[in-house]
Amino acid sequence: METGRPSLTTGRIAGIDFGSKRVGIALSDETRQFALPKGVLKNDVDLFSQFQTFCKENSVVLVVMGESRNYKGKENKIMEAAREFAEKIKQELQQQLIY
Repeated sequence: METGRPSLTTGRIAGIDFGSKRVGIALSDETRQFALPKGVLKNDVDLFSQFQTFCKENSVVLVVMGESRNYKGKENKIMEAAREFAEKIKQELQQQLIY
């Protein structure tokens, strides 16, 4: 049954390292054998639109985003903003997201 979403067996995977000032972006190769850093985006009002453009230009079908924790394994102060960004990706980009 077709769901309207792209197949997860093809397409690239984007990785996000979310920070309060900058957000690191990585991208898998087409065969998903490895990923390389692709750049750093400024964490400002343009972040979401820049990431959206990046996803479209690179045929991203899955986003992987790490949790932000302190040295004791507890959530740190940036975790709430990271969660909000992850939700926006899922809702507005309709991307599969592993968090």
